[in-house]
This record gives sequence, C-alpha cells and structure tokens, in this order.
Amino acid sequence: MAFGLIPQGTDDRWFIYIESDQLFFHRGWTGYCIFTVQLVPSGMEYAVAEAWVNRDPSEYTQTDSEADIRLLDDLIEMLLQENLE
Repeated sequence: MAFGLIPQGTDDRWFIYIESDQLFFHRGWTGYCIFTVQLVPSGMEYAVAEAWVNRDPSEYTQTDSEADIRLLDDLIEMLLQENLE
C-alpha cells in the first residue's frame, strides 16, 4: 500500500497515498479528499485506528455511513490487489 495509486487516465476515480501513517483517498477528477484512515503499526503490519469521511456536501454527497464503510473497504482491497500484481 505504500506505493499508493496514482490515476493513469480519466477512468481512474481515485488518487490514494500514504503520508505520516495516514492513508488518503482523493477523488481523481476533483482532487477532493473523501476518506482519511489513521494507521498504526502492529508488528510487521498496520491496523486501522480511525477513519474519517468528508461530509462537505459540496465535495461529497454521500451520507450513508454504512455505504461509506463498504466503499472504503473495497478501495483498500483494490489497493492491496493492485500492489500485489
């Protein structure tokens, strides 16, 4: 995950990167930060301490926390798969 995900074209929706043990998820087209995940070292791995979602309606209109959790989980899974390939 340390390599992140940089959009390569207009079909790529997310720009994802790590900085200072925080994982940031920005929209590829707008640049808005939608999710931030605080990571804590746990042996040779990292664990999620907290996660935040942008609730500014001018930047992100989703208001369903359960849907946000599923999306964030999917994005992390996608990021892990991208870095394993």
